[in-house]
Amino acid sequence: MKRVTGVRQIEIADLMVSVNNFTSGYAEALVLGTPKDQLANPAEPKKKEGLSAEEIARMEHEIEALKQDLKAVEESYGENVLNLTCARAYIKKLLENGRVVRFLSGNYSDIFSQFESIAATETL
Repeated sequence: MKRVTGVRQIEIADLMVSVNNFTSGYAEALVLGTPKDQLANPAEPKKKEGLSAEEIARMEHEIEALKQDLKAVEESYGENVLNLTCARAYIKKLLENGRVVRFLSGNYSDIFSQFESIAATETL
């Protein structure tokens, strides 16, 4: 981690926390995937035994794509949880109505069983 700038060190630590992976191999892969402008010594070439410059460049590109995907998931997570919470509350309310329960259990037993499992769920 000493080979990257302070800002990149924070990014790497954040990535490691978000995927719950704290191994030295993962940290080394993130350092190898760091763009040159975020290295502590950009003039020094990145090297890893067994990896070519082309493979390191590909790894940089893949890590950048993963970071963008992770940010997209983080941005939509709150809204998705809110939607799921509202949907679960609505299903619970539906299942409190005896006529709805009789109709679903008589005509759509597969949907009814799924609704029951959703309503019984305490955490998302």
